[in-house]
Amino acid sequence: MPEDEAAFSDKERMYWSALQGSRVVGVGRNPEEAYRAARGRRPKEEPTALVPADAGPDVVNQWPERLQELFRQHDWAARARELLCSEPVGAHLVGGCVRDLMLGRPIHDLDIVISDDAVEWGRRLADRLRAGFYVLDAARRFARVVVQRADGARVFLDLSRMEGDTIQADLARRDFTINAAAVELCTGRLVDPFDGEGDIRRRILRLVTPQAVANDPIRAVRAVRLAVELGFSMDAPLLEAIRRDAGKLAENSPERIQQELHRMLALPHSAEALRRLSALELWQYTIPELNALAGVTQSAPHQLDVWDHSLLTVARLEELLRAIGLPAQESGRRMSEEWAFLEPYRPALHQYLAQELAEERPRWQALKWAALLHDIAKPATRRVDELGRVRFLGHERKGAVIAEEIMRRLHFSQREISYVAACAAHHLRPLLLSRESELTPRAQYRFFRDLGDAALGVCLLSLADIAACRPGQPPAEVWESLQRVVRALLEFFVRTGGLEGLPRLVTGEDLIQRFGLAPGPLIGKWLERVREEQAAGTFTTRDEALRWLEGMVPGREGKISS
Repeated sequence: MPEDEAAFSDKERMYWSALQGSRVVGVGRNPEEAYRAARGRRPKEEPTALVPADAGPDVVNQWPERLQELFRQHDWAARARELLCSEPVGAHLVGGCVRDLMLGRPIHDLDIVISDDAVEWGRRLADRLRAGFYVLDAARRFARVVVQRADGARVFLDLSRMEGDTIQADLARRDFTINAAAVELCTGRLVDPFDGEGDIRRRILRLVTPQAVANDPIRAVRAVRLAVELGFSMDAPLLEAIRRDAGKLAENSPERIQQELHRMLALPHSAEALRRLSALELWQYTIPELNALAGVTQSAPHQLDVWDHSLLTVARLEELLRAIGLPAQESGRRMSEEWAFLEPYRPALHQYLAQELAEERPRWQALKWAALLHDIAKPATRRVDELGRVRFLGHERKGAVIAEEIMRRLHFSQREISYVAACAAHHLRPLLLSRESELTPRAQYRFFRDLGDAALGVCLLSLADIAACRPGQPPAEVWESLQRVVRALLEFFVRTGGLEGLPRLVTGEDLIQRFGLAPGPLIGKWLERVREEQAAGTFTTRDEALRWLEGMVPGREGKISS
């Protein structure tokens, strides 16, 4: 056994391994721990890959059986094959679905190339499946068929016209060898001119041609995402091509950059991918503001600079999300001790985080953007006071503005932009509340009133932020009090359903007709006062609220005025 492997027990290999070439140089319960273990032992060497230690035996040979199982289990797939094989259109499965068949990963979507008009065949296929249809690219004749499954999930069948005279010519235009294999849809024959199958066995990412990144620089970001997602190493020519040709990445459309970065953030262990983007100096072409975070030191209880803290915040949030059961494929994992206090609130948090802010984009993915960007303004606000303490006064407010600018530049939806900006602007609020001796019901109400849709997200971001002050256990001096505040806020949410769950006990008409108030801003102030008292438990019914108003509205008991 190699020396580097002998240092680790079988038990430890159940988690994640950091590799330097083929050598195991660090292990941990997650990629972040494996990375830090590797750097601790070999501080001058960057791990080349982080992979699940339980990756299991070679399953590549089983892909033909899995392909047939796909057609047996899914009627939409079998009917699509039947239609596309009814005429000689040279239909081939290509790209990620072929790769995932070999890896034994679930197949959610199909990419199909044909030698005929893909848009016309897409329409025919949509009619056959009674599915949705739209044209992805009219000039290049790309089409998408959207199948609504019985369980509510959607399946995409993307059809494109073959580029070149043969399937081999089409595959030669693709990015990586593992994505440049095809399967004849009608016969099941594998077409693999660049040995993608062999690279899947070797768990290595290689370019189809040396010019692949220069031809489409977004492939530099995609390479990082795929390497982390699949637990693959990137070979030397690929790394050289990224360093040589990624400069043109800034010329890509903001939408394409956003899509790749968002898919990266959606990974269960995206912090490692973000770190690799930094090591390859790709942030300068995508989100240059992040470059300024490295080397910005902080005072206690922080032990990391702002960049490493931001990455660890993402990693801690990912741990928290897994404890809640997100993403779906990560559900069922054991809750670690740090997050066990969230167990009673898991259903409510899961429902909140799983709701979509944009099409196919749940709220938890936007929250990960907030974790990455929450301290984006610290370099601009860093000051050292007279006692030598490092301060970042106002960094949360300024950071919200910068985060909004970044998200808008990358063409995110308005709901995603507003959510991330709100989380960044208020991420310190639970910590500030934890310094109070008591969190009153009125303070809880005002927290949800002021933060609206972002309230629960801010609670979770605040936990991840403090847990990321240092590697290992969170700082005890603030962790327990922050847990107390977050638990109280979650109890309020579960009890009331948030502000939307509070029934309207009194209306503006009541204030006008029963209490003689004139229409205007004062009506809104009184309605808000009633809601606050209701949340505080002063009353719970309409009659009780009206009796309370009898003693408070001017002219009734003369207690207060406007």
